[in-house]
Amino acid sequence: MNRLASKPQPRQTTPRIVAMLDLSDELQRELHAFFRRMHAGRWPTLRTLALRQAPDGTLIEAAEWLRQKHSRFAVVEWAVQDGRLTWRCHPKPSKRAALAAMRAI
Repeated sequence: MNRLASKPQPRQTTPRIVAMLDLSDELQRELHAFFRRMHAGRWPTLRTLALRQAPDGTLIEAAEWLRQKHSRFAVVEWAVQDGRLTWRCHPKPSKRAALAAMRAI
């Protein structure tokens, strides 16, 4: 009766799978570990806005760089190519531009 009124919390849903990596492959396991390191932990570097996987296995992400004043938004491509782990960052001026560019790739 004396409890403060609060908004009802939305039910948590199971996240949708947007990418599949073969963790038995050493390079894809390293890609998974690096991706998690950049997005989690005490001080994450990136926040995912949207993520999808291209038919060739490349992960394409619209991301926000945290603790960054300029060029905060970008499209980042993560891939395993020719026996090595690669990633490329394409800075964008806004969140909307990053999401639009991710869909276009």
